Amino acid sequence: MNTHIKLREIGFTKTAFHKPYEYMDGGTNNMVLDNVVKKWGQRKDGTYGWTEIPKLHPKSNSFWKLVFNERHTIWVSVVNNNIDKVWIEDKEIKRPLGYGTRNESPLKTIYTYETINKIISKRQIINLLPATIKRDFIIRDLLK
Repeated sequence: MNTHIKLREIGFTKTAFHKPYEYMDGGTNNMVLDNVVKKWGQRKDGTYGWTEIPKLHPKSNSFWKLVFNERHTIWVSVVNNNIDKVWIEDKEIKRPLGYGTRNESPLKTIYTYETINKIISKRQIINLLPATIKRDFIIRDLLK
């Protein structure tokens, strides 16, 4: 079965490509659009500065989002029609201002293709999630 069909059955919607925004101290805060590449160099008019070049993603790659509730958003990156990474964003966790503070990040990577076996079913996707979200998924499936 196709990965896209599995994600749609769970409730994910296809969205524009995003990437985790990383702070200088290595912490991440949230997802930001990944549609341009900024390069420093000489412009056409002879001056130096930043230029934005549109970023082209392969057709076999896609990005998916599920707003589970007011608190949790789940992001999925699909590369070559395989689930590559899964992130969970907790909107109630706030990152404090200032550098050097390594508190809990609101964005957590819960799956990467390199570390865990390949995901091939809906149940494996649901099992990646924390227990409270997994429980709500199961209850929602029972009520259908």
